[in-house]
Amino acid sequence: MIRNVAPNHHNNNSATLNFFIMAKVDFAKGHGTILSGSVKYARLTTESGPDGMSEKYGCDLFLDEASIKQLTDLEIIDHVRAKNPQGEFKHDVPVVKIKSINVPKAYLANRQMFDGLIGDDSEIRANVWIKKWEHKGKKGLSIWLSAFVITKLVEYASNNSDALFEGILDLGDPTPEQLNPIPASKPNVASASEAFDGNGDDDLPF
Repeated sequence: MIRNVAPNHHNNNSATLNFFIMAKVDFAKGHGTILSGSVKYARLTTESGPDGMSEKYGCDLFLDEASIKQLTDLEIIDHVRAKNPQGEFKHDVPVVKIKSINVPKAYLANRQMFDGLIGDDSEIRANVWIKKWEHKGKKGLSIWLSAFVITKLVEYASNNSDALFEGILDLGDPTPEQLNPIPASKPNVASASEAFDGNGDDDLPF
């Protein structure tokens, strides 16, 4: 018996559709998506308040594999990774900064609203908007956060050093001059009596 087996085009069609969607992304208008991973320095709730310098809510998001692949497929992974003032990646693994002007909506996995403190290494799924910006001849991509779900909540532990350095810009590694602002040896400077010893008034310029 001859059976007509229709070819399975589902996977091919999905790949083509995904490619078409990504090719049509216009970051000037913005692109909404879901990113997930673990967080550090979370300032995401009313209780935590915003960052002291930027006055925005946000955190560092250490991306999981699915999110890394998504941003890699969009060809923007290197453009959104956190960098130091020298333009170098701040971390060995992909980390992005997500932020919000207003307090983002926060939920626990049971769909309950959350407004407490979020400890480092907590894990979230974030609803974000990736948008292009331009300012004074420079341009880039920002990741704006609207809501997130905490899939793993780690208890917040207060760290005095975090409060001490909060809001201070990361200026990269210090230069040798900054590390050693004072000369290692005492400069060879004569005392006042040594400087004028044996010199008469005729040698002075006045």
